[in-house]
Amino acid sequence: MLATLARRIRVVRLHERVGAPHNDKQSKGRLTRHGKPILSPTGALCKFYLQESYYIKYHKSKIPFYLVSIMKIDPFVFTSRAAWMQRVADIGRTGHIWYIQGTCPVEKAGYLWDKFDRLYDIGKDKLQASRHRKAGYASARFLLLARKDFETGEYAKNLHWILMRTDGELNAAAQDARDTWKNLKDTRIALDGLELIRLTKPGAKAPVWTWRYTRALHDDLRNAIAQSIRGKRDRDLEKVIDRIWRAPGYAGVRAQGKRFMQLILAEWKRYRGKDPAPKLPERFGYVRRIKDKGVRASDLMKI
Repeated sequence: MLATLARRIRVVRLHERVGAPHNDKQSKGRLTRHGKPILSPTGALCKFYLQESYYIKYHKSKIPFYLVSIMKIDPFVFTSRAAWMQRVADIGRTGHIWYIQGTCPVEKAGYLWDKFDRLYDIGKDKLQASRHRKAGYASARFLLLARKDFETGEYAKNLHWILMRTDGELNAAAQDARDTWKNLKDTRIALDGLELIRLTKPGAKAPVWTWRYTRALHDDLRNAIAQSIRGKRDRDLEKVIDRIWRAPGYAGVRAQGKRFMQLILAEWKRYRGKDPAPKLPERFGYVRRIKDKGVRASDLMKI
């Protein structure tokens, strides 16, 4: 069954590439069930995604219920928060300034991926998306993240997802979807106390997308530093310093981290000048280019 499916995939991809019509005479392999063809000659398969799972999308045709059992949408889920955040910044840099985000159970990840693909064509590769934009249509990207609990080390039951798109024309179904899109320049993307902003680095000519602490978390850390030093709670201060040092080393986060260290020294000198100063990190690390780190949704359900 899977062998004939693979042959069918190769035939359809060839016909898509040369623009030839798809019919039985040109197809060397056919999907059958009890000796009868599952797909009609005008099945019109318009997209195939053959990754670690099989996913078929039909155009103007229905998927037989007995074929669904061998097809499975198994989207990629990031398990590295730093990698996910870097990809979001990369996508924002390429003009995907409109976004919606939310959470979903890991079991619903495939359903959500399929829904957004039908509405916004998130399954297109870079070349297809580029051609789509040049034709005046919007392109979209969809990213899933499995977040870990810092104390237990276990993954949360719900995945965090974000859908980002460019300016451009949407299809009729997407226009009727009533999704409430936000603009990166007006409403910042936030995750775990960090937000995506445009920041001009020293010596740079143009601003870049980077991450920094939200105002709420920034104020909480600032207050925690002041209270722990003034209250002589050195253990609490060590925890705050460790949290700041372990934060992802994006440009915005590093700049704020250095100012926090300056604040600690100033507060310590003012209220605890005679006591030995706490040990501070000598430098903050940089976030270099990170490879996509994650697993398939089906594998995540087994963890």
